Amino acid sequence: MRKEFIEPSYNSFALGVAQLTISRFEIRNFQSPHRGRRLETEFGKKLPPQRSIGESWEIVDRPEAQSIVRNGPLRGKTLHELWTRYRDEIFGQIADSPRFPLLVKLLDAHDKLSLQVHPPEGLARRLGGEPKTEFWYVASANPGAELYLGFRESITRDQFNSAVRDGTAADYVHKVPVKTGDAAFLPSGRLHALGAGNLLIEIQQN
Repeated sequence: MRKEFIEPSYNSFALGVAQLTISRFEIRNFQSPHRGRRLETEFGKKLPPQRSIGESWEIVDRPEAQSIVRNGPLRGKTLHELWTRYRDEIFGQIADSPRFPLLVKLLDAHDKLSLQVHPPEGLARRLGGEPKTEFWYVASANPGAELYLGFRESITRDQFNSAVRDGTAADYVHKVPVKTGDAAFLPSGRLHALGAGNLLIEIQQN
């Protein structure tokens, strides 16, 4: 599903950095027909009026989106600039990576979202994509909220293709009831989806 970028809000996320003033970043919000406005009601974010905002990218270093410092001596610099030019001073000794290795999001699933899977590293390279291991923390869950996490039984490729075509693929996936404070680790390659009524913090491989 295509994400529509919304102008950044300025109730910014705070990140403490060693030996520097605490820096605040602009937030990237994305509109979605399947999402709601709980980022506003439960996190106090200022959202555009009459828009369903499903994602808030809190910390991001991607070609299509950048966290930008809002205050202090590094004001106006992107997270990518901090990562490439001030890595030792800010982040300390850390494994090398071409960009900041985590993407932090808030996700508001007003309705059940589609099943998806991100290929593991070896397969991702062959397909020209990226691996994406994720961690979900349930910041708030409505009564009856569920997560869809991995196959619940063995299934052949032909069976699954048939289930996708007839709209029954979710019947083969574990439906896990969740409550506020629960968490789930999703290694690349695991089928997953958000059920309706979940408000999550997602930390993903970048």
